[in-house]
Amino acid sequence: MRRQPEPGVAAAPNAIDFYFDFASPYGFIAAIQIEAIERAVKWRPFLLGAVYKMFGQSPLDNPLKRNYVIEVDAPRVARRLRLELKRPANFPWLEGSATSDAAVAADAAA
Repeated sequence: MRRQPEPGVAAAPNAIDFYFDFASPYGFIAAIQIEAIERAVKWRPFLLGAVYKMFGQSPLDNPLKRNYVIEVDAPRVARRLRLELKRPANFPWLEGSATSDAAVAADAAA
């Protein structure tokens, strides 16, 4: 069972900072796996697309890479871990983001 600090209480010094983006299939896979770690987890939402944009890149701009990640690699990693990976019909969505909402909520709670 994962131990979490109580709301408003500083996390244990050995807590794991887990940075994730809901739009990333690898982020989903990692989030499921991190549940097995017996340490406190500090969930840190961030926008991966904004990081790519900062460096003038985008993994979604290259159709070969996009298709490989979405259709081949991420599902293969999920199968290996016995996870079911289903992508939304509108993936990748480009407007609005659950991650940006989570980041705003996390900032407000801090």
